Amino acid sequence: MNSSIRGPFLPSYFSQPTGNRLGTDSLSQTTSSRPWTTAFTDLINDHVKLVGTTISCEARIHVQSMLLATDQVGINLLRESGALDCAKDRDEAIEKYELGASAIIMANGYSFDCLMLRYEGVDWLSLDPPEWSL
Repeated sequence: MNSSIRGPFLPSYFSQPTGNRLGTDSLSQTTSSRPWTTAFTDLINDHVKLVGTTISCEARIHVQSMLLATDQVGINLLRESGALDCAKDRDEAIEKYELGASAIIMANGYSFDCLMLRYEGVDWLSLDPPEWSL
């Protein structure tokens, strides 16, 4: 989570019982009994290795870096690539943490996701030409 955001302010559909798109891990829990972070972590799976609040199509398709979630596979890819190294300025931060991180995940055969219902079910790897590439 970076310092440019406030919250968490979750979308209204997060308050539904789990078992739908968000919150697939615990079928009996509702938002009042599970951490807000599950809105992100429940979207990580064998195919999706990077999750954020939004996806942007500006420049190259990428997960915006206000808040990112990944698993051990994703964090290892990002560390090894240098995508988590300190940035000198805002432009370099966007290039590394947003554009670069998303491209690294995709270049390694994984996809990304976000909380935006607009992009539910989008297979970002299937885009031709790959709009996420460096």
